[in-house]
Amino acid sequence: MIGIAFVTCMAVVVFALAFQNFVMLRTRAAEKTILLTLKLQGERQLTARAHAKVILYSYSGYSKVIDDVEFAYQQDKTFRGAVPLDATFDYAKPYAIFVKPVNYLGKLFCSETVSGAACTSPQFILSSSGSAVNLGATMILAGDIKPGDGKVDAGDMSRIIAGLGKAGDGTADLNGDGVIDSTDYSLAFYSLSQSAKDDLVDIVGTGPTPTGGLTPTASPTAGLSPTATHVPTPTLSPTPLPTVTLVPSNTPTPTAVPTATPVPPSPTPTVKVPNYSKLADMVANPPQIGCVNGVLAGCPVDQLYNTPLDKGLGWATYYGDEHLSGYNVVADVIHNQKGITVEEARKFIDDTFMAKQSNMTPEEAKKTGKVIAYGATRGPKDLWKIKYAFGIDDPKNPKPYFIGRIMIIDCAAKNDWATNLAKLTYGYKGWTSLNWIVDLSKNGFVQLPSGYSGNKDNTGEGRPGVILIDEGMLDQMIY
Repeated sequence: MIGIAFVTCMAVVVFALAFQNFVMLRTRAAEKTILLTLKLQGERQLTARAHAKVILYSYSGYSKVIDDVEFAYQQDKTFRGAVPLDATFDYAKPYAIFVKPVNYLGKLFCSETVSGAACTSPQFILSSSGSAVNLGATMILAGDIKPGDGKVDAGDMSRIIAGLGKAGDGTADLNGDGVIDSTDYSLAFYSLSQSAKDDLVDIVGTGPTPTGGLTPTASPTAGLSPTATHVPTPTLSPTPLPTVTLVPSNTPTPTAVPTATPVPPSPTPTVKVPNYSKLADMVANPPQIGCVNGVLAGCPVDQLYNTPLDKGLGWATYYGDEHLSGYNVVADVIHNQKGITVEEARKFIDDTFMAKQSNMTPEEAKKTGKVIAYGATRGPKDLWKIKYAFGIDDPKNPKPYFIGRIMIIDCAAKNDWATNLAKLTYGYKGWTSLNWIVDLSKNGFVQLPSGYSGNKDNTGEGRPGVILIDEGMLDQMIY
């Protein structure tokens, strides 16, 4: 199971109507062929092969589509293959190259070093005597399993998980080593965590005819670079504009100019700097979030259940991931709680989820409007509220750190709370008698302080030292 969501919006790359920096490639391939070098994610055996669709774009759109190009693995850990062109191919135009390897994401290149969203103008000028293109500066990510839909998502991860330990079938065996294993899982997981997807090409216009740049000479000697002749851009003489004389219809009466009132300078905005001292103080004097020392007698169970969790320190348990079993847990819960379809619940996750906020301040995370995880806490008064999660690793030297925003989508059943969860405590790593505070989906769970094994991916153990602060309480707790 994994817990990284994938945002389905496809990035659109639009070609500008500019003709600049065209690249003349050295001839190192057979005639009417592009010798193409790629860098694919993952280690391979020297006998490995890869297959890819290659599309050449000019300003006018598709110019050449080659559905299946075979690439061979090289000692420098790149793949190299020959892309055939034909006698009808127009070598005078600049091109961009889109490469979509099987089981990988598609990548758009405008030059050997310009790709993806930075690719705004096709720059490759190809030669009929053969061209060598080295795209190895940019790694193409794995995980979009054949037949491929332009992104790495739950469907791809499910196929890998279902095939773990089985012989490779050419699809879920991403690195082609003959078995579907943790390496394939890791490759796809990385792509998923990066929200990686195909570069979508949207070409606008036909582009201008070049008036300068590098033009190859005819019939170059094989194995040598074609000689380039510079053709200067002609200088155009602008047509002079007629002189216009302004004749006033009457002589205007001068109007007195009022004296300007000085405008006071705008105040410098106050930058909020978090202060976590109040969070650290919670270690010695934590708010009551459950029964003290696990004893039900005298514990205000019903009152706690019906009180929103504004702040608390406790331990967390695992709830489910966001996009695999999460479609049977997290999405199902959202589906039931909101009364929407499962598909709508999945879209809700896609729209509200992001993988990481620990590199932000709480204020910056708030501005994203997104959360890193979904959870369940004790009572119904917290449903759909946003909590801010912090961690403390060592209660003897408490140094709180921000983890991210969490959306509460579920709560304990009243009977489960009253008979079990209210008194459920945990002690480890110097922590004693911590009350249960939240069930958390995987992306957030693995970012909490580690459990007893020290393995953050181990979802079968508790996470001590977890602080939750309601968004409405945030300012008074950390600023």
